[in-house]
Amino acid sequence: MHRFLLSLFVLYFASAGLIAQKTTINTTSLRYFHRGLDYFDKEKYTAAQNQFEKAMSTTEDQNSEVQINAQYYAALCGMQLFNRDADLLLREFIRSNPESPKVKEAIFQLGIYNYRKKKWDKAMNWFAQVDKLDLSPNEQAEYFFKYGYASFQKKEIEEAKQKFYEIKDVENKYQAPARYYYGHIEFNKGNYQTAYEEFTKLESHKQFGPIVPYY
Repeated sequence: MHRFLLSLFVLYFASAGLIAQKTTINTTSLRYFHRGLDYFDKEKYTAAQNQFEKAMSTTEDQNSEVQINAQYYAALCGMQLFNRDADLLLREFIRSNPESPKVKEAIFQLGIYNYRKKKWDKAMNWFAQVDKLDLSPNEQAEYFFKYGYASFQKKEIEEAKQKFYEIKDVENKYQAPARYYYGHIEFNKGNYQTAYEEFTKLESHKQFGPIVPYY
């Protein structure tokens, strides 16, 4: 009887120890993850990536939300740092986690990454997979301009024109360049009245104002 009770006590404390250990690991990984987010928000991407990698290494459940999100943000840090494997890591994230809500963000970020690398074909390919309704207003402005500019570079003029049109009359970070390229396209097509109307709206703009008199 005593041996039986002793065995129960041993099993109980062993189980409690394992639970405590697992809880510690989960708490540790979560702490690393939140620390990584803090660094990420401060644009300290090297430090952030280090914390996300620690979060991944201390998480037992490879399908946990912490593990998946840490993997995404680690790849995103790589993109911000122009790491050579950034594109690969984001694509691997999409392949490994097709059900994650972060996949939609990853596709958008791959478009931006390839835009920054001036890989216009790849940028257009990724942007084509983006649903604009999944983006915030600021992200939509970036999406339309960069998709439009990549199309412009590849001589996909009608595609570019349509993308610039979406944001040229909406106040946003990319409004002026979108208006300029839209006017430039109309000018080259011989639609001078439309081009004139667009360019006159840029007369007082610091960057594009000096160019307007030429047109």
